[in-house]
Amino acid sequence: HLDPGLITQLQNYYDDQDIYTGSKLQEAKALLDECKSTLQDKISEARQDALQEIEGLRDKIIRDELFSNADPTHQQEVRKKLEDLVKEIQAGRFIDTFRSLMTQTQSTIVPELVKKLQKKEDADSETEIEYIPIHKVKVSIGKMRLVTDEDIDTYTTELNKKLKLLLKKNKYTTLN
Repeated sequence: HLDPGLITQLQNYYDDQDIYTGSKLQEAKALLDECKSTLQDKISEARQDALQEIEGLRDKIIRDELFSNADPTHQQEVRKKLEDLVKEIQAGRFIDTFRSLMTQTQSTIVPELVKKLQKKEDADSETEIEYIPIHKVKVSIGKMRLVTDEDIDTYTTELNKKLKLLLKKNKYTTLN
């Protein structure tokens, strides 16, 4: 997360046998302070990005008709889980923690929240519905890149077929 050149400079100061001569120690401290400040800025930026993403997910969930039709108890559970995520991010100190929480949120937590909200609708139905995050829906058209209009059309057609097939199997797709 830091410029490797800064780390190399710090290492050079650390290895310097004459660190106590002249102003080298003060320069090393200034460089260390600069690294610390830069890292704190990056952590703050990553925290803000994670909080904005959680806020966006919260807004999507709350605007969804599934939420408004859900039992108030389930609505409260969903709100509480999202509030807990916000608190965990606010208390976090590491960029990797934020990234891990966001990955976990998209792959596990959001589908679980949607399932909770779905319980009211499914109470009368005996059919078990499975939720699959959109990023787990795999489509192959035999190419690594989409570079033409035809490639995009082929890909979206195959994705459309795959999503409809999943729907027929009572597998809903969550969008993150």
